Amino acid sequence: MDDTRGWTSPDAWILASIADSRRGSTLSHVIGTADAFNHDIPSRDQLASSIGALIDAGLVDSVNGRLRLTREGQQIQRTWRGGAFEWGEMLPHLQRMPRSGRAYPLSGEEWQRAYDEYYPPERRPR
Repeated sequence: MDDTRGWTSPDAWILASIADSRRGSTLSHVIGTADAFNHDIPSRDQLASSIGALIDAGLVDSVNGRLRLTREGQQIQRTWRGGAFEWGEMLPHLQRMPRSGRAYPLSGEEWQRAYDEYYPPERRPR
């Protein structure tokens, strides 16, 4: 693991967007929740970078196409009071651990499918 980049607000945004449930979150759900929290869609690069770092830090697992919080991830997520735009409250807890620079393997096509599932093309303004 390298610790050269440090944890960022987008990392906390993505951590906040992963459901704390037994089933976990699909990529489409993460995109939709991130949009609800920040009124923005995380890019493929943001997702790949943040998810890779969160997995390497032991905060998130990827199982059968779903992202799930680990016990440690749940503990950090609980430090956030849940307000929109306030996921930065988790950053001091993330800063205590090294951040990996390894990206989660996410192709542009996979990102596009997840985005289209969240926001179908037929519903988008023309």
